[in-house]
Amino acid sequence: MANQLLRYFEHDHLPAGPLRTTSARFHGLALDVDETLPDGPEKTVALRKLLESKDAAVRAALDAPRTPPPCTDCGKPDGSCSGCLAAARR
Repeated sequence: MANQLLRYFEHDHLPAGPLRTTSARFHGLALDVDETLPDGPEKTVALRKLLESKDAAVRAALDAPRTPPPCTDCGKPDGSCSGCLAAARR
């Protein structure tokens, strides 16, 4: 069963651009943490701290240019293709 904290890493509601791209990278890492580490208090702490970091990074992305460079895989500017999201999970 997926950790309940994963819902806070959702990013589809964010506008295309730096906010969604930044959040998507953290979402990928959160999924990896949830899938690879055993359940327990330290995993929960890891996800909570990752969530704090994601929140700060998304706030920092508010000051990023509105037109991000296109993805090197798909050419899309928002990084939402499966290749972009797979790269974010690495």
